[in-house]
Amino acid sequence: SRATGGKMAVRSVLHWGPLIALGIILSLSASTIYIVFWAMPPPSALLLAYVGVWAVLVVIILAAFFRAMYTGPGIVPPGWKPANKEHEASLQFCKVCQGFKAPRAHHCHQCGNCMKKMDHHCPWINSCVGNDNHIYFLTFVAVVPIGCLQTFSIMINFLLFYWPAPTFNHATRRVGPLPEHMWQTIIALFACGLSIGTALAVGFLCFVQLRGILRNRTDIEAWILEKAAARMPDTPFVFPYDRGVKQNVHDVWDHARRRDGIHWAVREGCDEYTLTREQLLQKERKRSMAELCIVRRRPGWCCDVWQSGLRTAIDAPLFNATHLQPQPGDYVFATSGTKHWAYGELGHTTEDGVFVAAVPRRRGWIPNACLRVVRTSE
Repeated sequence: SRATGGKMAVRSVLHWGPLIALGIILSLSASTIYIVFWAMPPPSALLLAYVGVWAVLVVIILAAFFRAMYTGPGIVPPGWKPANKEHEASLQFCKVCQGFKAPRAHHCHQCGNCMKKMDHHCPWINSCVGNDNHIYFLTFVAVVPIGCLQTFSIMINFLLFYWPAPTFNHATRRVGPLPEHMWQTIIALFACGLSIGTALAVGFLCFVQLRGILRNRTDIEAWILEKAAARMPDTPFVFPYDRGVKQNVHDVWDHARRRDGIHWAVREGCDEYTLTREQLLQKERKRSMAELCIVRRRPGWCCDVWQSGLRTAIDAPLFNATHLQPQPGDYVFATSGTKHWAYGELGHTTEDGVFVAAVPRRRGWIPNACLRVVRTSE
């Protein structure tokens, strides 16, 4: 219904990621307007044209931001399965969605659904980046650095040419009164730092996105390829979706109108399940190397810095990471991790020692110092 849709829209924005992103956009926009029209002399025609271009970029940024947020990546229908039953053996089954994961789709634990061609979950738009909204997200991260650099140039222009420096009294050896427009100076300096910092951070994200588009691979698929190289060091894995730069760019640019996010064209010598079969092999290898652990003590707060040590706190997964808070005696089936942290699923064991996952499923990170290995495979 329209009321339900409105509530979901408000809930999407009322999250720390979109609120911070919108706060930065609005802060820089307000600072630029204030400096140009209140702190500086009447702007020339050239400056007005420059600000006009900047205003257009702000509109594009906001439009791309909200389109990326509310369009979403596209959800694989719950209970989905391939038309040919024989193909089910080449796909992973999602226990949460009670359906098979379509090629290039992955389950997002933050969103609670299997997302089409999932690239990553972006906290700044409080949604995943994937099949349907990738072009809007790319537009957003490409235009933000340009707009920030324009804001930075306007602030630098104000500070260099319209900022009276405080006078220095040689008799008293003290700096004289601050300039009358002290607040304008503080705003300009603040906007300079915020704009250049945002331009560098988002510019790097734009570079990562462009590199992935030229190769037609998502962040998750890049990680799958790294694991494929580790699993078969002597046999290079052929990525099925890389069909050349021109076609790769076209696939992303025109995907919303031409592709359903489930069926994909592949290069010669591959089929649409080449990558999904490799994922199944990696999953089996991961389970064979997994460890069943018992929780020795409950993890502490502040990334467990006081109980597990400073290195554990520094190495803590923080970005979009779920941390488990089990009780002593609980079991964790750890399937991956880092030097100081383990990633696994919480549950218990039967009298026969068989691990049973908790319902609902609870997966996340826990310090290695809180665990004791019971056995090394399931």
